[in-house]
Amino acid sequence: MLVDDGTASASEILAGALQDAGRAALVGQRTFGKDTVQEWTQLPGENGGFRLSIARWLTRDKSSIHDVGLEPDVEVSGDGQRFRPSGGEHDEDEVGSDLQLQHAISLLLGEDAVVAAPSPSPSAAPTVASPGT
Repeated sequence: MLVDDGTASASEILAGALQDAGRAALVGQRTFGKDTVQEWTQLPGENGGFRLSIARWLTRDKSSIHDVGLEPDVEVSGDGQRFRPSGGEHDEDEVGSDLQLQHAISLLLGEDAVVAAPSPSPSAAPTVASPGT
Protein backbone atom coordinates (compact mmCIF):
# COMPACT_ATOMS: atom_id res chain seq x y z
CA MET A 1 0.00 0.00 0.00
CA LEU A 2 1.45 3.37 -1.01
CA VAL A 3 1.65 5.93 1.81
CA ASP A 4 3.26 9.32 2.35
CA ASP A 5 2.91 12.45 4.47
CA GLY A 6 -0.42 13.14 2.76
CA THR A 7 -1.92 9.85 3.98
CA ALA A 8 -4.16 10.89 6.87
CA SER A 9 -7.34 10.12 8.76
CA ALA A 10 -9.39 7.23 7.35
CA SER A 11 -6.79 6.16 4.75
CA GLU A 12 -4.12 6.20 7.45
CA ILE A 13 -6.21 4.10 9.85
CA LEU A 14 -6.92 1.57 7.08
CA ALA A 15 -3.21 1.40 6.23
CA GLY A 16 -2.37 0.83 9.91
CA ALA A 17 -5.00 -1.89 10.26
CA LEU A 18 -3.73 -3.74 7.18
CA GLN A 19 -0.12 -3.38 8.35
CA ASP A 20 -0.95 -4.64 11.88
CA ALA A 21 -2.80 -7.64 10.42
CA GLY A 22 0.13 -8.52 8.16
CA ARG A 23 -2.13 -8.07 5.13
CA ALA A 24 -0.21 -5.21 3.48
CA ALA A 25 3.27 -3.79 3.36
CA LEU A 26 3.41 0.00 3.49
CA VAL A 27 5.67 1.53 0.84
CA GLY A 28 6.67 5.19 0.81
CA GLN A 29 7.08 7.70 3.60
CA ARG A 30 5.83 8.16 7.18
CA THR A 31 2.14 9.10 7.21
CA PHE A 32 0.63 12.34 8.53
CA GLY A 33 -0.47 11.19 11.99
CA LYS A 34 -4.12 12.17 12.36
CA ASP A 35 -6.41 9.92 14.35
CA THR A 36 -8.99 12.38 15.65
CA VAL A 37 -12.63 12.29 14.62
CA GLN A 38 -14.07 15.77 14.41
CA GLU A 39 -17.63 17.00 14.23
CA TRP A 40 -18.50 20.32 12.58
CA THR A 41 -21.10 22.47 14.35
CA GLN A 42 -22.57 25.51 12.61
CA LEU A 43 -23.25 28.49 14.86
CA PRO A 44 -26.55 30.41 14.45
CA GLY A 45 -26.68 33.06 11.75
CA GLU A 46 -23.47 33.90 9.95
CA ASN A 47 -21.28 33.47 13.01
CA GLY A 48 -19.24 30.59 11.59
CA GLY A 49 -18.84 27.32 13.39
CA PHE A 50 -16.39 25.07 15.12
CA ARG A 51 -14.91 21.60 14.93
CA LEU A 52 -14.98 19.52 18.06
CA SER A 53 -12.84 16.40 18.42
CA ILE A 54 -15.24 13.70 19.62
CA ALA A 55 -13.25 10.48 19.27
CA ARG A 56 -9.92 8.95 18.31
CA TRP A 57 -9.22 6.14 15.89
CA LEU A 58 -6.77 3.48 16.95
CA THR A 59 -4.97 0.95 14.79
CA ARG A 60 -5.85 -2.73 15.02
CA ASP A 61 -3.32 -3.26 17.84
CA LYS A 62 -4.86 -0.27 19.69
CA SER A 63 -2.01 2.15 19.00
CA SER A 64 -2.55 5.87 18.56
CA ILE A 65 -0.91 7.41 15.51
CA HIS A 66 -1.61 11.03 16.47
CA ASP A 67 1.33 13.31 15.58
CA VAL A 68 3.46 10.19 14.97
CA GLY A 69 2.09 8.58 11.81
CA LEU A 70 2.83 5.11 10.52
CA GLU A 71 6.32 3.91 9.68
CA PRO A 72 6.40 2.29 6.22
CA ASP A 73 7.76 -1.24 5.87
CA VAL A 74 9.74 -0.09 2.84
CA GLU A 75 10.79 3.55 3.02
CA VAL A 76 11.07 5.22 -0.39
CA SER A 77 11.49 8.95 -0.84
CA GLY A 78 8.97 10.36 -3.27
CA ASP A 79 11.31 13.15 -4.41
CA GLY A 80 8.20 15.16 -5.24
CA GLN A 81 7.43 12.88 -8.18
CA ARG A 82 3.99 11.34 -7.85
CA PHE A 83 1.92 9.58 -10.46
CA ARG A 84 -1.49 11.23 -10.63
CA PRO A 85 -3.99 9.42 -12.85
CA SER A 86 -5.63 11.77 -15.34
CA GLY A 87 -8.49 9.44 -16.24
CA GLY A 88 -7.09 8.71 -19.69
CA GLU A 89 -4.25 6.70 -21.11
CA HIS A 90 -0.98 6.99 -19.22
CA ASP A 91 2.47 7.42 -20.64
CA GLU A 92 4.91 4.73 -19.35
CA ASP A 93 7.45 7.51 -18.58
CA GLU A 94 4.85 9.15 -16.35
CA VAL A 95 4.39 5.96 -14.29
CA GLY A 96 8.10 5.17 -14.38
CA SER A 97 9.03 8.49 -12.77
CA ASP A 98 7.16 7.62 -9.54
CA LEU A 99 9.78 5.85 -7.40
CA GLN A 100 7.29 4.83 -4.70
CA LEU A 101 4.96 3.27 -7.26
CA GLN A 102 7.88 1.43 -8.91
CA HIS A 103 9.00 -0.01 -5.54
CA ALA A 104 5.44 -1.10 -4.74
CA ILE A 105 5.14 -2.83 -8.12
CA SER A 106 8.50 -4.58 -7.54
CA LEU A 107 7.27 -5.75 -4.14
CA LEU A 108 4.05 -7.15 -5.62
CA LEU A 109 5.97 -8.94 -8.36
CA GLY A 110 8.39 -10.42 -5.82
CA GLU A 111 11.41 -8.81 -7.44
CA ASP A 112 14.69 -8.52 -5.52
CA ALA A 113 14.74 -4.71 -5.79
CA VAL A 114 12.51 -4.42 -2.73
CA VAL A 115 12.76 -6.39 0.51
CA ALA A 116 9.60 -6.29 2.62
CA ALA A 117 9.47 -6.57 6.39
CA PRO A 118 8.68 -10.12 7.54
CA SER A 119 5.04 -10.95 8.13
CA PRO A 120 3.89 -11.48 11.73
CA SER A 121 3.10 -15.12 11.03
CA PRO A 122 3.04 -17.40 7.98
CA SER A 123 -0.75 -17.66 8.11
CA ALA A 124 -1.09 -13.85 8.07
CA ALA A 125 1.29 -13.32 5.14
CA PRO A 126 0.04 -10.85 2.54
CA THR A 127 -1.26 -12.43 -0.65
CA VAL A 128 -1.58 -11.01 -4.11
CA ALA A 129 -4.66 -12.08 -6.02
CA SER A 130 -4.31 -12.85 -9.70
CA PRO A 131 -6.75 -11.15 -12.07
CA GLY A 132 -10.02 -13.01 -12.02
CA THR A 133 -9.55 -14.57 -8.57
